[in-house]
Amino acid sequence: MKVAIIHYHLEPSGVSRVIERASRELTRRGIAHVILVGKCAYDMANTLPVRVVDGLAYSNAPLDKQGAEKFLDALRAAATDALGAPPDIWHFHNHSLGKNRAVPLIVSMLASQRERLLLHIHDLAEDGRPENHANIADCPNLYPLAPQIHYAFINSRDCNHFIKAGLPAANAHLLPNPVFDADSIPNTSSETPKTAPLLLCPARGIRRKNIGELILLTQLAPKGTRAAITLAPENPQSLAIHERWKNFCAVNQLPVEFAVVDRIAPNSNSDASFESWISHATHFVTCSVAEGFGLVFLESLAHRKPLIGRKLPHISHDLAKHGIDHGKLYEKILIPADWIPRESLKRHLESSITHLWQAWNRKPNADEIESSIASLEHDGFLDFGNLPEVLQERAIRKLLDPSHHATTKALIHGKTLPLKPWLDDALAHRHQAHPQQLPEAYTIATHFEKTIAIHAMMADQAPLPPVAIDPNDILETFLVAEEFHFLKSPPNERD
Repeated sequence: MKVAIIHYHLEPSGVSRVIERASRELTRRGIAHVILVGKCAYDMANTLPVRVVDGLAYSNAPLDKQGAEKFLDALRAAATDALGAPPDIWHFHNHSLGKNRAVPLIVSMLASQRERLLLHIHDLAEDGRPENHANIADCPNLYPLAPQIHYAFINSRDCNHFIKAGLPAANAHLLPNPVFDADSIPNTSSETPKTAPLLLCPARGIRRKNIGELILLTQLAPKGTRAAITLAPENPQSLAIHERWKNFCAVNQLPVEFAVVDRIAPNSNSDASFESWISHATHFVTCSVAEGFGLVFLESLAHRKPLIGRKLPHISHDLAKHGIDHGKLYEKILIPADWIPRESLKRHLESSITHLWQAWNRKPNADEIESSIASLEHDGFLDFGNLPEVLQERAIRKLLDPSHHATTKALIHGKTLPLKPWLDDALAHRHQAHPQQLPEAYTIATHFEKTIAIHAMMADQAPLPPVAIDPNDILETFLVAEEFHFLKSPPNERD
């Protein structure tokens, strides 16, 4: 069997890491494959079977039918030249994310030609990325259906959404990312430094990572606590928000460092590498309001670091199936509602939800706006994590006065607790109990076996002409007024 793997790039990212690990295992097992990308990091280009194809990288350039056909010819030629014959399986990663207008069109054309496609969904434009809508809006068959077309999902939530929208369950596969090289915990020390807490957020500081909440936690933590975010965003809009928080911390002398890897060291006796920051961290922290996979929840196991922060129900649900339960997570951080004038909150919400709905060529009605406002309020409190940055800043300024610390709450298992004593206790625990054997579902070997089984299943199917899922059915599972979230929406002039 010959496999063509297609993605926009092989630059540092979670998807690239999945492709790299899968490719090395395919090579080890002697399975012919090629990786077709628009951009590739130098080290991967020299160690993986990569072909760079012009036009596959991120792009908003328009593409007509003739251009799409020419582009597909280039993909076929690159794959055939590398494999010695046309691929039996086309394995696309994030074809519908909207990062390149050509990719969903190519998938639609291959589907109409009854090619065998594995559409691997890591992220969805419908889930808080409306800026990508223009690149998928005109695709005639964004989510094609046929016996020879299968889908892989990294979480059960997205898998279930697609099944409810019409994807046959037999063609839907839960395929968690390969995180671990083996099924045992790495032989690393579980000892953490006997210093003041150092909270490490191993992620890019994009909007949905909820940077303001990390700052709030650091502000309420015991004296001497520091926090650090490893990487800066690359997207200019996200970078502007990142820099705003960086300046806010500098002005208010708050102990949070930004984009630390390869820039500054955790202390004077260490280097600035990612490994150094992990070694010196006492805890991993996640305040993210949206994740497809939630790598940090598993990285904390691999590095034996206690994890504190915000619980994401669909991530915790999947992990619990494999016996993983992070005990120091909360559902919400609650601040008194009177800290934020209701009219100000309403104006921000009306502006933001209208902006979000318009990005999808829709307009919210009065009932949707009212239900969104009502969903933000919790018995006289607001969830700090679901506020725009300007209102988060307002709340943090309140907390600069220690007399307000006792009013902040954590919602844990449906019950409210004072946040500061809970946080003090969480940070006092530096040895989180981990299973002696890491879950097999997240190992490279299991990922490979599942992937090959899916490929084999596809090869056995008699190809038929495709139909398609209505993309609006997918959008409506995410564009729900009662679940509106500021940090999963594009910033607007009020933010």
